[in-house]
Amino acid sequence: MVQPVNPGALTTGLRSGTRMHERDDADTRTVPVGYVGGGEPARRFQLAAADLGIELVVLTPNPPQQPGAAVDTSSPFDADMLGELIARSAVITLGHGCDHHTYSALLEAAGATLRPNRSTIRVAHDPLAARYVLQDCVFDFAEFEEIDSGDTEAVARFALHHGWPLRLRAARWGATGPAVHLLRPYSVLDEVWADRIGQLWLLEACQPLAPQLAVVIARRPSGHHLVCSLTATIEQDCRPRRTLPIAASIEERAIATATSIVDGLDATGVVTVKFLHSSDGRLLVDDITYGPQPHPMTDGPTDHRLYAAHLRAILDWPGDPT
Repeated sequence: MVQPVNPGALTTGLRSGTRMHERDDADTRTVPVGYVGGGEPARRFQLAAADLGIELVVLTPNPPQQPGAAVDTSSPFDADMLGELIARSAVITLGHGCDHHTYSALLEAAGATLRPNRSTIRVAHDPLAARYVLQDCVFDFAEFEEIDSGDTEAVARFALHHGWPLRLRAARWGATGPAVHLLRPYSVLDEVWADRIGQLWLLEACQPLAPQLAVVIARRPSGHHLVCSLTATIEQDCRPRRTLPIAASIEERAIATATSIVDGLDATGVVTVKFLHSSDGRLLVDDITYGPQPHPMTDGPTDHRLYAAHLRAILDWPGDPT
């Protein structure tokens, strides 16, 4: 059985239904994995862990962290429970419902084995930092500018050079994920950043009707990796609307570029790299995320096999997640 996830408490997924033939002899030992997060992803990780014979120790924030909220390290949950999680876990991974920046800093400072590493977490939850880091590595991005909340003049200047529409997103994501807005000349900007005053924003030139390619890779600490999937969709109003066939040459470029990014970050676990295929043939890096993600078209439940693939990858276990 798998114990339910209780907010503000540590719970352990019990081992059951272990399929030992899926692992090499060297991997038959039980390795405790720590997971910070809650909701449906935590339940699915517990199910995957039980299926693989892994002890999963889950720490669910109570209440879930709000965007930009700091963790109160003086509380029993943040100090004692996080310390207990570190003591009981060989490897720790972060999920939904927590402030990834703060938790990754606390775990790294405590000497915990965090997978993926803090560098990957930073570029995944700070798209502005991702652009500065990867741009130095000659990866392409859409034209962008860093602006402050309320700087409508900067938006107008950027639109004058790059045209409408524009994409505006929070430079640093909170626990609830990205805030992405499609700006047109008549957009009321005060409503967009009303609840995020003082925050940095990433302003980007929009790529109308540019196909978005999502490459999902499971990478192990040893450097071995497997491509789990590759999908292409067309976006409308910042939302994918339909899937597209992918030319073999574009698929090869996308996989090669995504692999180069994941290797450069020394990322581990399941990592998704998203590109926009521009009209001039370039692959523009759009987003980097880690952990199992919802289906790009439906936002529906994530393939259960990706949870197992993520656990296997962060533990450096061999195996084909497909």
